[in-house]
Amino acid sequence: MAVRFGPNRLRSGPDRTKFQPSTNAKVNYVYGGARGMAYLQTKEIIHRDIAARNCLLGEKQEVKISDFGLSFIGKTLREKKLKKVPLRWLSPETLKKGVYNTKTDVYSFSIMIWEIFSFGQLPFYKYDNKELRILIKEKRATLPTCLSEIPPEMNELRLRCMNPDPNVRPDFIELEAIIAEDNLADDVVVNMKDVAVPSKISLTQLLGYRGATKPLSYGGVANAYLQLSTVAFSFPLH
Repeated sequence: MAVRFGPNRLRSGPDRTKFQPSTNAKVNYVYGGARGMAYLQTKEIIHRDIAARNCLLGEKQEVKISDFGLSFIGKTLREKKLKKVPLRWLSPETLKKGVYNTKTDVYSFSIMIWEIFSFGQLPFYKYDNKELRILIKEKRATLPTCLSEIPPEMNELRLRCMNPDPNVRPDFIELEAIIAEDNLADDVVVNMKDVAVPSKISLTQLLGYRGATKPLSYGGVANAYLQLSTVAFSFPLH
């Protein structure tokens, strides 16, 4: 796997900016993430840890997928026992059967969309891990839909990606095409042009979100994962 070094230091800037991303900027983050994941799909790479904390912003505020510590090459992976897992981003089939594939990444991506448009709130913040495990397994886990800034088309797409039935979810190639064809990302580059955001920060840092670094966000894990974001994967590589 080829990776690129991100500019600046790991922690440069995140506590020094008061930048509030616009709705168009957030749509652009989703589109950039979808493009990156579509590229991974063409290479048959399953990420397994898609979340806002694992997306970095480049110098031009383009999204870069990072942290490939749990990734694998192949179409499907089945694990008998789930140990260190990001519970709040897991699909029902992953939690019940230990299955990982493109469609489980898509489910995690839907949670990330919610993170972006909820100003970085912790997913399923009303539930502890024990309660949430039951809800996910029974396909009853839902996120608050009162996201005032999310465009209706984007919210419909988010809900489709989060559908308990993996056959209903789009894959990333389809997801990228839908966003592009529906012009959901129109004028984003223009709106972002003059924005000065310190480069090499994650979406969670930009959104002022700390929930993902707490043990609560991981099922059965005493310590939170370290954010392995010293390198970033830019799509496509030139």
